[in-house]
Amino acid sequence: MSGEDDDRPPVSPPQAGASSGSHLRAPLGASLSQPITDSGLIPIVDLGAAPTLVSASSVDGGELDEPSSEPDDEHPPQGFGNRYTDQGLLGRGGMGEVRLARDQFVGRKVALKVIRHNRAHRPRSRMRFMREARIQGQLEHPAVVPVYDLAQTADGRPYFTMKRVSGMTLEDIISALRWGDPETSERYSRRRLLEAFARVCLAVDYVHQSGVLHRDLKPANIMLGRFGEVYVLDWGLAKLLDEDHDLAPAPEDGDFYGTTLDDASDGRTAAGELMGTPGYMAPEQIDGGGRPLDARADIYALGAILFELLTFEPLHPPGPIQRKLGSTIRGADARACERYPDREVPPELEAICVRATADDPEARYDSARALAEAIEAFLDGDRDLSMRRGLARRWATRAEAAAKDALNSGDLQARSRALEHASRALALDPNDEQARSTFVHLLLEPPPTLPKAAAENLLHNERAAERVAARGAAIGYSAWLLFLPFLFWMGVRSWITLGAMVGCVILALVLSLVAATHPRPEAWSRPASFVAGICALMFLGRLLGPLVLVPGLAATNTAAVIVHAPNRRRSLYLAAAAAAVLLPLLGEALGWLPDSYQFVDGQILIAPHLAELPRLATLVFLIAATVTAIVVPPLLLARTRDGLRDAERRLALHAWQMEQLLPRAARPLVGHSSSDAISVSSR
Repeated sequence: MSGEDDDRPPVSPPQAGASSGSHLRAPLGASLSQPITDSGLIPIVDLGAAPTLVSASSVDGGELDEPSSEPDDEHPPQGFGNRYTDQGLLGRGGMGEVRLARDQFVGRKVALKVIRHNRAHRPRSRMRFMREARIQGQLEHPAVVPVYDLAQTADGRPYFTMKRVSGMTLEDIISALRWGDPETSERYSRRRLLEAFARVCLAVDYVHQSGVLHRDLKPANIMLGRFGEVYVLDWGLAKLLDEDHDLAPAPEDGDFYGTTLDDASDGRTAAGELMGTPGYMAPEQIDGGGRPLDARADIYALGAILFELLTFEPLHPPGPIQRKLGSTIRGADARACERYPDREVPPELEAICVRATADDPEARYDSARALAEAIEAFLDGDRDLSMRRGLARRWATRAEAAAKDALNSGDLQARSRALEHASRALALDPNDEQARSTFVHLLLEPPPTLPKAAAENLLHNERAAERVAARGAAIGYSAWLLFLPFLFWMGVRSWITLGAMVGCVILALVLSLVAATHPRPEAWSRPASFVAGICALMFLGRLLGPLVLVPGLAATNTAAVIVHAPNRRRSLYLAAAAAAVLLPLLGEALGWLPDSYQFVDGQILIAPHLAELPRLATLVFLIAATVTAIVVPPLLLARTRDGLRDAERRLALHAWQMEQLLPRAARPLVGHSSSDAISVSSR
């Protein structure tokens, strides 16, 4: 039917027995479990009363083809009249052969299909041949090769002429793609094949609307032309959906056919015959008449073709015919993503394949047009994807330029623009390598200076931590007041010193409460409360001297404050804590204060100036103070550590959320960077 395509790339031949175009024929009622023979018997699973399985290339009722003792080459067609000049053989099938001819009247080359010599005198073969010509000739569609003429040779062999088309069949294209032919891969992208497939579906829908069922759709019967044409070929098995009437009245000259259309052998499907190609036939075509055939049988074949277009592998396993038929009966597994994950078939197309090849015809698409619309809907989304990828590339280019400017100059505005552009690119196309690289580069190289917004946020967090610490200090100063009963029990010596100490403690307590609610606790209230507490410790030193109890309490108080203090104040806090011990000692050395310690015969004598030191009361006081000094600092440190752990948790959570915005390939880099940041913060 078609001319040869000179540009067709060479294709490695398929394995023996794996051809998807195997055509079968067996007598009605024959056992299909016996081995294949030259007469055409096929070994498949026993289906009970085995039907006849017929293809467009091998038909003649229920009779077996007898091997011809002479090849057809010895009986070339004789006499096409004075209109057509034979120019050689183009191809041969089981029923007919296609020859190149020149139309002398019009002056063009045509494809001439003539019935083979060994079938020319079989009534049913002649009727099927003529029926194919008439059905194909009355289907006026760009995807159906038009029939020009219908006649017979001088030796009585019917023939018809049609447009000569050229191109590659889908079978050849799929085979070349399977073998990785670079020219075919470049010429036939998935998008182009899907667009062509959608046009084929629309052509098949036209055929169905015209009352015809093709029954032998397969890659070998679909051709793609050089200029975007698509053709549905081989109408030898075409069936009228309404067999009660033909497409058009038959010619009155019955001798032309060798019989009349009213004859019982009119070329229509006999009961029990199966028409089609295993691997593409719908399950109901194998039922042998168990289920009526309609347009959805062709839709099944289209689904099988689509699966092959996407995976370059047949829907049903290659090999012996019984394997293909058995697979069809058991049900097709059209989950391309599961069977061939390396082909990266989009799930939308997989769903289309699964629905089109459903075992139940009711579950398939209602029409070939609906199948075409499903493909077109995917292609519309694919076009939208292409547009979004183009936009993503433009944003990614802008992001890269802004990132270079930001990294070279330290311009924070340029960095912000780069991150914004990269985010837009990734939102349009999460797999854009350029945008992803820019985004990760900026994340891993922070700006040399802290941005204003980040600095404000950090200051806000520091002030919140100061307020929390101030509340803890208020609790601690309140605990100091609990020691007053011990001093009364011991006996007060200097009420002025005691009053000064209590006043400083209360002042520190009040200032801590102010700092706990002040919007800027670090400005004055928090340092003032610390100084008041240090003063209270100086007065407490008049009890046992500045070297007993005071150093431990000063260290505890300072540790609680310095954790949240800014760097510039840490040295001041440390100096104030040291002053709690050194200033009283300096006062004693200068004679401004009475000595707290006397050294006699290698012993230190403590001279209390604040209170008496009775044995029991003093021991209880020292035990309580010591236990407090042991317990309180760890609690303060644990509280501080809890705050740091909470900050680390929030940082880790933020890092995780940020990673989810990035493609998976970029997440490990960001994850390592975040872990390093957390580790540094904890140190």
